[in-house]
Amino acid sequence: MAEQRTLALLGSLKGNVDALLKARADASARARLETEGAAQLMELRTEEDVLSSVAAEPAASASAAKERLEEADGALKALKTEKTQAAREIADLHRGAPAGELEAGLVSEAEARRLVPELPAARDAHQQMLQRLAVEAGERKRLTSALASTQASKRARTAAASARRELAAQVSAQLDGIVAAAAALQESLHQPDGLGSLGSGGAGAELAPLLPTPLFALWRGAAAYLEAWQPKGATLAVQGDAAAAQRPAEAAAAEAAGLFSEHALAVVVSRGKRSFRFAYHPALEMISVAVTPKADAPKLAALFPADDGGGWPDARCVLRSLARSPPGAPPADVSQLLPARPFKWCQWLGGLGPVIDGDRQPASFQHVMDSLLAL
Repeated sequence: MAEQRTLALLGSLKGNVDALLKARADASARARLETEGAAQLMELRTEEDVLSSVAAEPAASASAAKERLEEADGALKALKTEKTQAAREIADLHRGAPAGELEAGLVSEAEARRLVPELPAARDAHQQMLQRLAVEAGERKRLTSALASTQASKRARTAAASARRELAAQVSAQLDGIVAAAAALQESLHQPDGLGSLGSGGAGAELAPLLPTPLFALWRGAAAYLEAWQPKGATLAVQGDAAAAQRPAEAAAAEAAGLFSEHALAVVVSRGKRSFRFAYHPALEMISVAVTPKADAPKLAALFPADDGGGWPDARCVLRSLARSPPGAPPADVSQLLPARPFKWCQWLGGLGPVIDGDRQPASFQHVMDSLLAL
């Protein structure tokens, strides 16, 4: 359409030029023809610009299409190169050529066999590599799971340890107060002043301050009982090696020599020909008692039901026994104390009980002494 219009303008312009040449003598006609010719030239130039732009569009499209074609051709060549390389590597693997080395640190073939003994024999190097990678993946999953479990356990143990430290700090503060109070009480109990006021303190009363605290409590209670009730023929005494008791360091060394070693002094309650000797075992923090004559031992064992003195009086004594025994060894046999027996009621008399929650304890100190003297 644009080409036909351009040809028409050219024909009109040519006719105008011919008319202008013929109208040389006519000034008015020549001016009109010149004006028309100028307009036709301007219109012709406009049509020329349109034709030029229309002609340029296919050229630009062709250039862009050519560039895209060249890019696609380059990509195709690269893919062909990769395909050729991959085909060559596959062929090498099928021929048994050595496979590429795995990343450093991964399981070796020997490690894979050790970790997964049921692995089948590999057909080629490629399958061997796949087996190693599978074992490596399984091991990493297992280790990840183990790490998570360990971290959770660590957090739980850390929380428990923190709670125990807080509890230990509280208990320590409470124990400091108890120890301070007990020290003041022990100091007052071991003062010799006033001991003479107990007329039934018995023989060796002057040695009473040297007794260990549990035996001193037992002696003091027995002395008060004898003075209050004055049972006929009953006596009280403190017996033992007074010289050793007056040398605490030497006595402590002697007592530490054996698990069942006794303190240098003992408390003896007697009536007629029968006597009861109360001894203290520092390593076990336990009191035992033996009766004379030995023939009365069965009667003593039956003094209170369910307390025959044939075993440890409480778990604390067992733990102290274990602490003095070789690692892994069972608790020592309490029968080594025979003929003495560590009755639970003995511990109660010395202020070491009640030793087990729920145990039926004697009704009173007087009840125990009445039962002993009536044996």
